[in-house]
Amino acid sequence: MVNFFHIIVVILGLFGAIQYQSRYVTMYLLWMFVWIGWNVFVSCLYLDLGGLSKDSHVLSLGVSSHSSWWKSNGPGCRSQNPASDRWSEHQNPRLTMVSSCWLQYQYLEVLHCAAQLLLSLLGVVYSCYAVSRFPEEESYYK
Repeated sequence: MVNFFHIIVVILGLFGAIQYQSRYVTMYLLWMFVWIGWNVFVSCLYLDLGGLSKDSHVLSLGVSSHSSWWKSNGPGCRSQNPASDRWSEHQNPRLTMVSSCWLQYQYLEVLHCAAQLLLSLLGVVYSCYAVSRFPEEESYYK
């Protein structure tokens, strides 16, 4: 859900930058601070920092069993399904055994968050510059 809001705000921020609307760019700037906080939180969660645990149900809000996509689909990972024919059709991620990954899934998640953080910092710098350069908007309610 956070990714969906991020996509919407990025589209609105780009629209604001193209149309020289500082309100939209300011909204984008404020959202970037929330997005940076979210990525720091997810990084701490996967690194088990600050009392957080990657095995908790924090990201799924306790509704479902959350499992990272990278856990079974990382680079070099080979997944082995149980021998039972009953589960071979369902591809239950909890019953899939993964072996010989090049990099553990939590480190891939942290690398993904680090890339998002770098892009967010570039967005913050650009939006601060854009807001400072845009002319003041006239009030429609004079």
